Amino acid sequence: MPEAVVVEVVPYPGPDVFGAGKVNDYVLLIGSALVLRGKKYRDLYKEGPSRSWSSTDQAAVKAFQEDQGWKGADADGIPGKQTWERLGLG
Repeated sequence: MPEAVVVEVVPYPGPDVFGAGKVNDYVLLIGSALVLRGKKYRDLYKEGPSRSWSSTDQAAVKAFQEDQGWKGADADGIPGKQTWERLGLG
């Protein structure tokens, strides 16, 4: 598995940079933050995080959101500002 990038603190970029077809550094950043959070999330990434949003990213974000106790629309797998901040990114 490729090494995750060093996670840095950056302002939340908004939900429009995540989801199907999105390719950018924010996708890589959130995937890397999830991998660094532990085995549960790391194991979802068979090939490691990348700049291209995938169903793996959405599943990992959703699992993290559910672990925060969020349900329904609050655990949709798309990072919101609270998800971003709880991952230590903002």
